Parts: sequence; structure tokens; C-alpha cells
Amino acid sequence: MNLIRSLRMAGLAEGISFLVLLLIAMPLKYWAGDPTAVLYTGWAHGFLFILYNGLATVAWLRKGWHWKRWITAGICSAGHLLVRPAAEGG
Repeated sequence: MNLIRSLRMAGLAEGISFLVLLLIAMPLKYWAGDPTAVLYTGWAHGFLFILYNGLATVAWLRKGWHWKRWITAGICSAGHLLVRPAAEGG
């Protein structure tokens, strides 16, 4: 499997893990009182987040991407982190 395909697969898996965390695990935690779903889904999402950003860094270095492309890949994967403080009021 080539580098770009691996990056795409990691990005897809990371995005799906975020949606599972947001749409399934969080409601289970807050509405059903079961925090274990968030624990394991959160671990998986964190691992996939680091994997995606690591692969984006490797692609940046090996493919000779412009630094703006690398920053864009990082912002796309961390966009939910940039929105969270504003949603919490600060």
C-alpha cells in the first residue's frame, strides 16, 4: 500500500472514529450512564488521530509537499479541537 493510500485510509478511519465517539459513545455516557464506550472509543480515536498526523508528516517529508499542505492536513484533522473552546464559552 502506498503512502497516500495509507494516509487516506487513516483519515477515513479517524473521521469515522470521531463520529462514533460523538454520535454513539457520548450519548451512552451521558444518557445511559455508561462511560466505558467513551473510554475505548476515545483511545481508538486518539490513536488514529496520531497515526493520521504522523502519516501526514511522513508524506510531507517524502513527497516534498509545501508546508501549507501539511498544515492544512493537520487543521483538517484537528478542526474539532479548534471549535471546542468556543462552544464551551471561552
